[in-house]
Amino acid sequence: MHLGFAKCVSTCFGVGFLPMPGTCASALTCAGIWFFGSVSVAATVLVAVFGWICLKQYLRNFLDVHVDPPCVVIDEVVGQMIALIGVPINVVSLGAGFVAFRFFDILKPGPIGKVEKLPGAYGVMLDDVLAGLSALVCVGGMEGLWNRLM
Repeated sequence: MHLGFAKCVSTCFGVGFLPMPGTCASALTCAGIWFFGSVSVAATVLVAVFGWICLKQYLRNFLDVHVDPPCVVIDEVVGQMIALIGVPINVVSLGAGFVAFRFFDILKPGPIGKVEKLPGAYGVMLDDVLAGLSALVCVGGMEGLWNRLM
């Protein structure tokens, strides 16, 4: 795979070079979900696998195998997609999914912080996968409560 292509995918076509790259990537992912509709498991797995392959290639440029360069944001895209799998697409759900994912991604409580220490693409991608799963549990629970109250 060409390094330039791997860089484009890993940085989400340059989003990773914006200020607050992880937050920008998550927000743009939410905007894309709003535009295209619900998130499927198949689409998420496809983005995760393809993103991981590109990420692995791109990270070969960095000497430190434990580095998670701020410009790499494909992991945030995957985590944000996971946080919204099967969630009804509305302003409340997208907002809750965004906040919950960013909370877990930034603070990295419990196993999320431990997984981040894995070398290379594993650590870079898996901490966001766990953050996305944690957010999905929160958002799914909130959505269920919201539906019972309304």
